[in-house]
Amino acid sequence: MANIYQDSERRLRCLSLPVALSEPLIVPNAAVAEILPYSEPERMRDPPKWLLGLYHWRGHSMPLITLQPLLERQKVPSPRQHRRIAVMNQLCADSRRPFYGIALDEVPHQLTIGSTTLSARGEVLQNQPLLQRVSYLGIPYAIPNLEYYEALANKLTL
Repeated sequence: MANIYQDSERRLRCLSLPVALSEPLIVPNAAVAEILPYSEPERMRDPPKWLLGLYHWRGHSMPLITLQPLLERQKVPSPRQHRRIAVMNQLCADSRRPFYGIALDEVPHQLTIGSTTLSARGEVLQNQPLLQRVSYLGIPYAIPNLEYYEALANKLTL
């Protein structure tokens, strides 16, 4: 009997973040601090289209981002009971705030990705909200450009 723990393939634990797209986003677990039930953020005066408002979490005020305007997609309403907020860790050392939030349309789920389970669909994009479209076990996903979202969050004057 083969020992499954002797598999030499490297694996990465990720989360699938469902947003109103044709494909959910894949992010490494380390990028996400916490998943919260959705509640309305504090509204701001004249916010950019991608900013839902400020969300207060554990003593931090963080921008809550909606991806639909950034990805030029029409918002698809989701049942309120399923909506969530992904609290994202800032990955860049020079970030002005440690967290930002992404509005999700459904409950995220765990994925374990290896080199044989993930394949690219198209070119890597630069300076765009999405880095690449991929397939995980034949299912379409997208890899977001987290630095792009961090830059948006850091430009805000709160």
